[in-house]
Amino acid sequence: MDVLSQLAFVHGSENSQLSNDIFIIIKKYLNSCNRKLRKTGIITALMTVRGLAFTECDDSDSSSTSNGSSATERRKTNVKKAIELLTDTRKSIEKCTEYEGLFFDELGFIVQHKSLHKDLLKKIQEDTAADFIDRFIVTADSEVDELNDVVPLKRLYALEDCEVALNIGPCICKNVSQSQITLFLLSPMLRLYQLVETTLDSNKRSLRSIDQLLSCGVFLPNEEAVENFPSASSREKEIILTSYFECLNYFREIINAFARLKSEPIRCMVLKRVSNIIHIEGIITKLLIRFPRYVPPLAQYWIDVEFVLPSTNSARKKANEPASKKAKVDANTAPQTKEKSAEEKEVKIEFSYYKEFVRELDMHVVILFRTAFELDENLILRNDLIKFGPKQLLWLTDEILPKLHQVLSPKMKFGRKKPTGRFVNVEILEPAAIVKMNLKCAAPVQQCNVPSIFDAIEKCCQYFQSLVTDSDLDESSVLNDDSPIIGNCLTNCLGILSTLISWNGLINKDNFLLAKEFLLATAQRLDPKVEIKSRTVDLANSALSSS
Repeated sequence: MDVLSQLAFVHGSENSQLSNDIFIIIKKYLNSCNRKLRKTGIITALMTVRGLAFTECDDSDSSSTSNGSSATERRKTNVKKAIELLTDTRKSIEKCTEYEGLFFDELGFIVQHKSLHKDLLKKIQEDTAADFIDRFIVTADSEVDELNDVVPLKRLYALEDCEVALNIGPCICKNVSQSQITLFLLSPMLRLYQLVETTLDSNKRSLRSIDQLLSCGVFLPNEEAVENFPSASSREKEIILTSYFECLNYFREIINAFARLKSEPIRCMVLKRVSNIIHIEGIITKLLIRFPRYVPPLAQYWIDVEFVLPSTNSARKKANEPASKKAKVDANTAPQTKEKSAEEKEVKIEFSYYKEFVRELDMHVVILFRTAFELDENLILRNDLIKFGPKQLLWLTDEILPKLHQVLSPKMKFGRKKPTGRFVNVEILEPAAIVKMNLKCAAPVQQCNVPSIFDAIEKCCQYFQSLVTDSDLDESSVLNDDSPIIGNCLTNCLGILSTLISWNGLINKDNFLLAKEFLLATAQRLDPKVEIKSRTVDLANSALSSS
C-alpha cells in the first residue's frame, strides 16, 4: 500500500483513478465490523497520508522551474488532503482504545522513519499537544480528596517542583469504562508527541517544550492503598494495578524520549526514572501475587496479545495427588496443612510474564551503557551521582540482550523459519545499524559502549574476588543478598559482548570498520597506547593478548 500511495499521489491528477480507488478502500475498511479489516483500514489511511505528504516527492516537483507554481499548489492540496484524511480516520475510530492506540503508534512510526511535509508535522504537533494536555495534564496542586473514597491518591515520583502533574489515578477512579477511552492512550500519544517534537527540532534535540513531562509527578494510589491491597475489593485492586501499569508505561516512553539528550540534569533525571521503573515493577509483581486473575490493559497495539492467566501451584499439586492421600489428614499436622495451603494459594509470578503489557524501549537506549557503573548504590544516592547501580544495570541489560539476540543471532538452517520476535521497534532496523549504536566507527572510544561494558564486567569480577578473599574460602559466607543481581549483570554483559562479536555480518567488507572498532576498544583496554591507525592484525593481536 505504501508503493500504491506514492504512485497515486506523486504525479498529481495523472493517477486520479488509483487515488479514488484507494480512498474508497479506506472508507470501506474503516466502516467494517471486522476487527482485522478496520486495523487494515487505519494502516492504509496512514500510508496514504505518507504518500500525500512525502517530502521527497515535493522536492522532485519543485526542481522544475517551469512547473514551479503548479507544484506548489499541488503540494498544498496534497497536505490539505492528508490533514482531512487524518481527521476523518480519527473520527471513525473514536471511543475504541485498540484502534486509536494503533493509529497513534503507526502515525508515530511514519513520523520517525519517513519524511513528512513540515506543514503536516506542525498540524500533528498542535493537535497532539492540545489533546494530550487536555486529557492527562493537571496542576500539581489539584484536589483529589473527593476521590479518596474510592482509592486514596497522592502525587508520587516528582523529581523537582513542577507546576503540572499527570492525572493517572483520578482518570481511573472517576469512571473505569471512560478511562478505557482516554487513559489507555497515554503512552501512544506521548510517543507521537515526542517524536513530532524531535523531528521538528532535529538539530537541537532539546525537547524543551515537553521537558516538564520528565520531572513532573504522577497522581497514583498512595502507599496506604498498596499496603491494604489484600483486603481491597476487586474494583479497587483493578484501579491500583491499572494505575501503576500505566505509570510504568509512561516512564518507559519518557526514557525513549530523553535517553539521547546530553545535558547532565536531564541524564540525572533519566537515571532516576530508571530507578522509578524498577521500583514500580517490584510493586506490581507483589500486587499480582495477591490478584493473579488481573489482566493489564493493552500497551502494544501493533501485535495481537494472547495472554493466559498464570495458574496456581496448589491447583497443579492437588491435581497430581492421589485421592487417598488427600483424604488422610493427621490431627497433629492439621495446623501445618492449613499454613501450607495458604502459602500454596499464592501464585509464583515473575514480571517478565507480563512483558506484552509494557511499552517497548527503543534500541537507542543503549546509549545509557555509557553511564559509569558503581557497585555501591548507597554512594550513588548520597552524592546524587550520574551512575548506574547493579539494579539499574541489570534492568538495562535485561532489556537490551533479548533485542540483540532477536536481530543479530544467526538464522536457523535446514529450511526452518527463524521465529518472529516481539520487538517491533527493533525489527525495522538493519542489524548493521544496531551494531553501530554500540560501535560507532571513526568515533572516540570514549563514545563507544564496549569500554563501559568492559568496566562493568571488571567491577563485577572484582566484587566476587573480594567476597572470596574476605570470606577466607568459607562457602557458607561467600555470597550475600547482592550477589545474584551482580552475577546476573555479569552474565548479561558477557552475553551482549558475545552477541555483538559473533554477528556474522562483521565478516562482510561493508562492515569492516565495525569489526575494527570492536578490536580497537578491546585492545585499548589492555594497552591504552594502541591507536585506531594501527593495522587490523596488530589490533587483533593486542585484543587477544593475555598479558
